Amino acid sequence: MRRASAVVLRLRAVVLLIGFTLLITIGVSIAEGKRPQGASAADGSPLELEVQPSELALDAGQPAHGRLLVLAKNSKRSTIASASLSFIPVTGLTAKIIQNPPLPSAGDLFWILEVTGGETAPVPAKLVIQLTYATAGATNTPIVTATTTTISAPSPASVTALKAAVAPPDGSVEEKTPLDVVLEIDNPTRQTAHIKNIALLAPANYVEFDPKQPPPSMSEIPPGGRLATPLHITTKKEGVVPGTYTLVIGFNAGFSNQSPQWAPATAQAKINVEVRGVSDALQFLNVGSLLLLPGALIILTFIASFSWYSGRAPVDWKNPFLLVVSVILSFVAAEIYPVVTQWRGDRHDYLKAYQLQDVINVWVGSVAVGGGGGMIAGALLKFIQWWKASPDPADKPIDVLCKLKRHGADFWLTAVQRDPNGDDAAAQLMLVLPFGGAAAGRRWLIQRVRLQQGDANGAAARYQTIVSLLNGDRGAAVHTKKLVEVVQEGFNARQVLLSWERSPDVGPVEAADAEYPHVVGPRTIILPL
Repeated sequence: MRRASAVVLRLRAVVLLIGFTLLITIGVSIAEGKRPQGASAADGSPLELEVQPSELALDAGQPAHGRLLVLAKNSKRSTIASASLSFIPVTGLTAKIIQNPPLPSAGDLFWILEVTGGETAPVPAKLVIQLTYATAGATNTPIVTATTTTISAPSPASVTALKAAVAPPDGSVEEKTPLDVVLEIDNPTRQTAHIKNIALLAPANYVEFDPKQPPPSMSEIPPGGRLATPLHITTKKEGVVPGTYTLVIGFNAGFSNQSPQWAPATAQAKINVEVRGVSDALQFLNVGSLLLLPGALIILTFIASFSWYSGRAPVDWKNPFLLVVSVILSFVAAEIYPVVTQWRGDRHDYLKAYQLQDVINVWVGSVAVGGGGGMIAGALLKFIQWWKASPDPADKPIDVLCKLKRHGADFWLTAVQRDPNGDDAAAQLMLVLPFGGAAAGRRWLIQRVRLQQGDANGAAARYQTIVSLLNGDRGAAVHTKKLVEVVQEGFNARQVLLSWERSPDVGPVEAADAEYPHVVGPRTIILPL
């Protein structure tokens, strides 16, 4: 019995040993079945992925693109039988393999990728690169490893990046002399810029692009390039207001990778808008503006023509009274000019804008008004003087003396008679007036003037003075002037009395030359008693 029990115990020990051995073998087999293909329990994964550069900024362009180097380091020098790269999709971002490594290989492997980014790509974007490979002789599931890299798409180019300028930075434009400038636009971005709708924004009321040479409708500027657009600027036919203005040239710009989205931009310069000859004329006349030019011209030409026609010395047109009249005339001209030009079919208002033709119109019109007015005034003055200095049958002795002074005549006049041998009436002397404009074959005759002493204080002295002048020098207008002035003063003070020699109510008479054919000789007009 004891021997049987020992055998049973030995059998149980053998069974336990075999069972333990089986459990260990099954555990090892299960553990080895879970290892990656191509790697032993001791080795691990033989490849390690690396991407160069670790961050990629895509180049500008349409579409934006860049390149990556994917390196699989084979530090274990395992023989790689097969390998393939794949990418987890990212919206707006694509990757394409343009170079694969030769397989099989026991060295490092590398791939070259081209990455393309569109407008919808996130910024920045994460690109996940996955490598699936198998080692030589492996029969299990392929090994998978992965890495990531950051992709940055270029920011959309802004119109503010464009550098626009006008050359030359300042210039002058006149009606007959256009201004040629160049609009220069630099594109420092790495995208193609498109330019359109070049327009003159200011001073748009006075200048414009030459309609015969308009700017181009569309232009392109390559990345890093420059656009030079010639522009021809002229004044508007409606006229200008001379001065210095800021020249503003605008345009719309867009970039190729923006479909393009247009945005406005401008370039500025200084421009002098002028009307030829105006500044010189205003400076010559010392007039501040065109507004005051008509009045100044009217006054100047009026004075010149009046002085020339009437024989009077010209006066200074800048005396206060004439300056006030000049300003009033200028305001009147400014109001009349639009009416006149509208009547002619082309309304202009030089207070708002004017051109060379307006200046010519104002100049010619002012000179015509001033010159014509001066001649009319001179003629009127001459007529009044003639009328006042012409003989009139109703003239009194003092009137004839004053007219004699106005004409600058001598107080010794030619005496004539009808018949020296006739009766008293026929033998009566008549004096021939040296003025009067009588008809042909006729002349104006007067009686001699009787001078009597009055009864006012100083009458005797006044009377003696006149007699002394009558007996003095003769033949000069200055003596007549002095004589008449002394007589007129005495007459007004009633120191002397004047009357016609025989018929007190008979003044100058117009008679035919044949009525008084006999010339006696010179006699004084005044006969002292």
